[in-house]
Amino acid sequence: AYCGYLALSEGKNTEAVTYFEKALEVDGKDEMIFYNFAAALYSLGERQKADSLLKEGLEINPEFEPILMYLGNIAQTEKKNDEAIMYFERLINADRKYFEAYVALSGLVGIKDLIRARKLLRTCLTINPGYKPAITALADTYRSSDPEIAEKYDELAGSVK
Repeated sequence: AYCGYLALSEGKNTEAVTYFEKALEVDGKDEMIFYNFAAALYSLGERQKADSLLKEGLEINPEFEPILMYLGNIAQTEKKNDEAIMYFERLINADRKYFEAYVALSGLVGIKDLIRARKLLRTCLTINPGYKPAITALADTYRSSDPEIAEKYDELAGSVK
């Protein structure tokens, strides 16, 4: 699994796949192997196989944050917004401090429900007031409707390191 991870981090996806196949033969109960294996396959364009591996990883640990985030991102990329929303909501329920999920979820729900999107971002900022992506996303929700409020959030984002 470690050799597969090293190959994956070096962009050697085909090599990584070979290592992860062997790793699963030895240890089929490590959700991180499934996650990394899926990442290698996804990079090689084998999306369906990657998706299957991610879902197998969730069978081992239904609340494994990296897999939930990855599945949400994949669904969002494929314009399967309802599915993406489901994964991001599951992720927030599993770990309310997974701040990236709030921003991703707010972007999707904001298409139909701007109030809910803002509420999600404010919830995120209540937990982590310095999370710059949430501040920027909140500013974006006001850009067309109230540029003054958007500017204030932009200033706040600019002051965060």
